[in-house]
Amino acid sequence: MASLFHRTAWAFIIVYPLFNRVYTQKTITIGLLVSVVVGLAMSKFILGTLGVLFSGVIEAKINTYLELGTNDNSMSYSTSFILLKGFANRCVLLILFLFEFKESVRKNDRLLNGLLNVYVFGTILYCSLLPLSISLARVAVYMDIVQIFLISTILVHQKRMANRLLLFFVLWCYYIIRFYTYLMSYEHEFMPFNTIFS
Repeated sequence: MASLFHRTAWAFIIVYPLFNRVYTQKTITIGLLVSVVVGLAMSKFILGTLGVLFSGVIEAKINTYLELGTNDNSMSYSTSFILLKGFANRCVLLILFLFEFKESVRKNDRLLNGLLNVYVFGTILYCSLLPLSISLARVAVYMDIVQIFLISTILVHQKRMANRLLLFFVLWCYYIIRFYTYLMSYEHEFMPFNTIFS
């Protein structure tokens, strides 16, 4: 359904074979490190190959993103800073998820394990594609949305109400900071408008 509005949603199909597998923390860490290296060194080659394999609209989309390159002037920060910031943001949550959802927990909860796999794959995709094009890295947004369910699950798993409230407050502060830094990244886009109707 999402692909009816935006064709890049087809990227989510890659998630299906990964959903039911239980990956170790070591495998996830290695995957993230490899994705950064691949993103910095081989993204253009990989996307060029994909462009040949998938002809038509997908090839045209990939070529458009390749032409955009890393010179996306919509943000006030450099691509390197955006990569570092995005990687740090995702890793903060990923560390929290891996700490809370051990392998033993994930083996007994297929849905939780699948959602974590989706989030991990989104992070890997983001780190692989951002060095090539800031615009292209937005494909990972389809996977990032599962953090809503993962964070809710963490809060529900807290047995003591005090721990639940403290964690909720910490996460609330974290997301307020993320929202503010994101808003300031597009300051010239948002600041002239007082409301969504302006």
